[in-house]
Amino acid sequence: MRAIRRPAEEPRPAFTWRVAAAFAMALCLLLVVQAGILQHAREKQARIEALRAEQHRIEADLAAVKQQANSYEPVVVLEHNDGTRIVVDQTPRDPAIVPASYTFN
Repeated sequence: MRAIRRPAEEPRPAFTWRVAAAFAMALCLLLVVQAGILQHAREKQARIEALRAEQHRIEADLAAVKQQANSYEPVVVLEHNDGTRIVVDQTPRDPAIVPASYTFN
């Protein structure tokens, strides 16, 4: 004879459905974690590329400043007590013109 079920009792889901649901949840969790890892890696790579570009720009600026600094001729700056200044080129262009002395008025 058949067993009579009580109306309050519901049939339990089969074991395979519970395992399938657990597997699907684990798979979804794995996919979300993998997507987060990939996004983090892309952001890190973009930051590294930006830093490299900035480093190259700074190195180019430094090379330009060094070249500009090497192209200037040496000078001497003489300053008086009242704040007046005279800038004198140390390598005169015309060897016939050699200043003997500098006076401040």
